[in-house]
Amino acid sequence: MKYIFAAIAFVLLLPLSFAQILLPPVETEFTILPIILTPVTPDQPGSTGPSSSDPLGNLRGDFTGTSQIIALRGDFNYLSVRWNANYIDKSERNIGVRCYLNCRNPDDDIDENCEDFQKCEYLGLVGPRSCAIPNPDYIVDLPPQETNAVACKFYDPAAPSVEFLPYPTRTFRPIDFSLSLSEVTATVGQAFSFPISVIPRGLIAGAYTFKVTELLQPNALFIERNTGFTEELGYGQPGRFSPRITYLISKPTNIEVLANANSDPIKCNDDTECSYIGDSKCVDNKCWKKVDVRLNAGKASLPEFDAFGFFQIMMLSSVVLLITFRRK
Repeated sequence: MKYIFAAIAFVLLLPLSFAQILLPPVETEFTILPIILTPVTPDQPGSTGPSSSDPLGNLRGDFTGTSQIIALRGDFNYLSVRWNANYIDKSERNIGVRCYLNCRNPDDDIDENCEDFQKCEYLGLVGPRSCAIPNPDYIVDLPPQETNAVACKFYDPAAPSVEFLPYPTRTFRPIDFSLSLSEVTATVGQAFSFPISVIPRGLIAGAYTFKVTELLQPNALFIERNTGFTEELGYGQPGRFSPRITYLISKPTNIEVLANANSDPIKCNDDTECSYIGDSKCVDNKCWKKVDVRLNAGKASLPEFDAFGFFQIMMLSSVVLLITFRRK
């Protein structure tokens, strides 16, 4: 009888033994592929702006013409963000990107902390790619030491928690430029060129307007052309204006040089609203960068300055006095 019970127990336990042998514990290993970012190459010689095949100009590099991890191009209609992202094993897989404009504190969760800010997204193959933010809400009138910023999240769509940290960030100013004057030597009665230069340092390209005005000693100067313009200028491209000035009397005087970025959208009512471009002035509801300079002129010696020169001064003085009299 005991042999019968033993046989029954053997038959019942046999499948369980096979199950234990055939179904061992399973251990799964996940491989996380790091994301690498390389600088976007600068513009190539002969590169142009937007075209039918590339309407946003994404084939071009950064607006500064330099290599950047996050490259930018744009105006008030769009902001194109460009990058070159790959996986470390060089696999041709999809990558996800989200770029936010002017989110100051992304911390360790950019999607949660920046959800209320403008953004653009990309989901596709690795490599040099881009996305664009339409009608970007730039902050133009920031103090000179502050900037706008773009911060981007790069992640693996197969494992969304795998991100490139810290979030790559690019700072910039939409409108920014320098204004400089060249030294000159003036002689009473002799016209001289007064070189003025402007160099853009902001994202948005545009033309510039100059104004030159005498501040002290009325009628000490005769300015042949006190307003000038440039063509459209991009980052680092200098624009120049050189009015012709003639000193009528040998007395020091001050002139005021103003420059305005025509693309600047800010409308002002007083000078304090123009401090975002530095030393500035509000004229006709536009903000102008300002430089005041003191000019001096010496008398010419007889070999330099003959009777014809005196005749020129008299004629110029008469013209200036006539204009002044008619204005009054």
